[in-house]
Amino acid sequence: CKKCGEYKDHPAAPRVLFLDIEKSRVRIETNVWEDAIKHRQAFVTPDDITGDWFMMSWAACWMFGDTFGAVVTPKEAKNRDDKRITKSIRDTMKLADFVVTYNGDKFDLKKINWRIIFHKLPPLPNFGSMDVMKYIKDVSAPTSAGLDFIAKQLGYDGKAENPPHLWERCEAGEKDMLDHLLFYNKVDVDKTHDVYLHTRAYWKRHPNFAAFLDLYQEIDKTLDVGSNNHRCPRCLTGVISNNKFEKKKQTPVGYFYKTATCPNCGTVVYKTHRE
Repeated sequence: CKKCGEYKDHPAAPRVLFLDIEKSRVRIETNVWEDAIKHRQAFVTPDDITGDWFMMSWAACWMFGDTFGAVVTPKEAKNRDDKRITKSIRDTMKLADFVVTYNGDKFDLKKINWRIIFHKLPPLPNFGSMDVMKYIKDVSAPTSAGLDFIAKQLGYDGKAENPPHLWERCEAGEKDMLDHLLFYNKVDVDKTHDVYLHTRAYWKRHPNFAAFLDLYQEIDKTLDVGSNNHRCPRCLTGVISNNKFEKKKQTPVGYFYKTATCPNCGTVVYKTHRE
């Protein structure tokens, strides 16, 4: 809201969920020949696994909202039982139109889906995935693509510091360590939210959020931006007049690509026009 400066949910706006999970290690037990250790040739097979990994915590926030999440109890940690929190994360994700993660396409989303399959829960509805790390690497070459490094380089605080042997103590069911793990998890979500808002204008691809609102809510006609206004497809706040679009090039079938810059977030907005 331009009057009060607060973010207000609109029923037609896309539901954008920022998400991160933390999981345990895999417990193994095997016997090897000493020469295999000496030459680093010890191999682990599935038969050597005595305790598979499980999800220890998850954290999330809706865009511009407060961070929330869940963590296993000490008893659940000792039993490597994540069914309760898997249900809760699934119940949250099914409400989302888009899920934003950091390296989530390779890690978080696949891990979550495996736990849903493992516990025989209903599949998640389709949603759009935005992997912030992937999109940053599409358009730039930072020295490190790690969330901690990127956040600090962009002027934000880094990830939370962890006490020694955090994962080992969480797997042993120490309550204070599990509480810290959830805090650490929530900080990661906050950093993902910050980096997303900072970098989204530079991405090559991004869902058209404006299409959601345009179906239900007309652009304020009192805005002095000219006729045939366009809502910014990324931030939804910037409104661009049709006459701000400049012709760039013509396609073989007669369409012109035109661009304009969002006055709010700086995104270069594209559209096609046939003359």
